[in-house]
Amino acid sequence: MFSHCTIKSFILRRKDFLERMSSEHAVMRSCEHCNHLQKKCHVDNKINRCIECVHLDHKCNLTFSMMKWKRIKTELDRVLDELLNAHKQMQEIFIRTTHLQNQFVFLKNKKQMMIEQEFWNIVKLKKNERKTSESLLNNLLFVTKRVEMK
Repeated sequence: MFSHCTIKSFILRRKDFLERMSSEHAVMRSCEHCNHLQKKCHVDNKINRCIECVHLDHKCNLTFSMMKWKRIKTELDRVLDELLNAHKQMQEIFIRTTHLQNQFVFLKNKKQMMIEQEFWNIVKLKKNERKTSESLLNNLLFVTKRVEMK
């Protein structure tokens, strides 16, 4: 007969398997028997064998050790953590990129405004320079005329 540990192990494995499967019959990769018959392997969640193997009373190779289940769960958790971290990094990069683009546009507009301001400063200086040179020329002409009159 079965030992108490074997029955307990079977019950725990069955319970763990049932928790992993959500539907009444889950389609999984094919066991050797179903693969040989080229059939889809339907697992009954109440037992650890596929329906075809139960029906024909075959040994089903879909049973996996608890170590394999734990390894898969650990690996899935690790990959999910990496995926979440990568997503978080992408969000941070997007925020940083948006900030830098806004800063670039602001500085580019500021540069353009400074160029325009400098242009108008030069225009004003030229006007003032022209007025000053006209004024100096007028003064020089006035002085020259006075000197000539004397």
